[in-house]
Amino acid sequence: MTITQPGIYTMPAAEYHADPCPEPSLNNSVAKRLVHQSPAHAYAAHPRLGGGTAMRETRQMTLGSAAHSVILEQSWEPIVFVDAPNFTTKDARLKRDEALAAGLLPLLERDRATVDDMVLAIHNAGLFDTAMRELSQFEATLCWREGPSWHRCRVDCIYRGEDGEPDTLYDLKTTAIDATPDGWGRSAIWDYALQAAWYTRGYEELTGRMARFVFVVQETKPPYGVRQFRFSLTGEEYGMGLADYAAHYWARCMARGEWPSYPAGVVTVGTPGWIAAQVGEGVRG
Repeated sequence: MTITQPGIYTMPAAEYHADPCPEPSLNNSVAKRLVHQSPAHAYAAHPRLGGGTAMRETRQMTLGSAAHSVILEQSWEPIVFVDAPNFTTKDARLKRDEALAAGLLPLLERDRATVDDMVLAIHNAGLFDTAMRELSQFEATLCWREGPSWHRCRVDCIYRGEDGEPDTLYDLKTTAIDATPDGWGRSAIWDYALQAAWYTRGYEELTGRMARFVFVVQETKPPYGVRQFRFSLTGEEYGMGLADYAAHYWARCMARGEWPSYPAGVVTVGTPGWIAAQVGEGVRG
């Protein structure tokens, strides 16, 4: 699928990730490389420029994707359960590889109950019930233009508020650590501030409506705890600054056809405060 106009679309995930825009477009994952690494890394990661890099799926990631499918799309079809104790046997590996080649999600049969329990925990948290679904759009692909550049994102759930409620963009995350401010939340500003800003930026550009961004974070171990997070105003402003920088830098790289890597020279690595304090006290390890 190739789109020709800015808008909010419904399409399979594979078509989104292949980039359906008229020319190579900037999304959150490529923007993150552009901001935190270099244009060369962004180029290498883009499916229509450097070709992208395949990511090795972990069990946690596949569990999250499976729960994601059942919760948001109400479908078990993308999940293939393999009746084996693990994926170490030749037959089990073959079935896993066949599922992956078909764009499906291979899990062991024993993981079926885990997916069920994760879905139940989300519903018990009061999320994505029938009333909420009636006002929501799931797996929405947003494609928009800013100046000469195309941008895109894929939103797990757009909830359109009524009776004075704000519109909300929800993003589901799974975590192997605890879903607490001191657990998942400790690195969230570094990992996800740009994403929140990028998605709300695209939504406002296409609809003229502001939206808040909420992460629904679920643990992948019993009892599969669920917490909702959003950034403070300072965190949102930080993310918006990253998004502005990424959009500007992307447009410049696309216009010039130049994708530099890291700058030359030696970088001085800073010393954490606790180590500096020990040195100051004359403590040697």
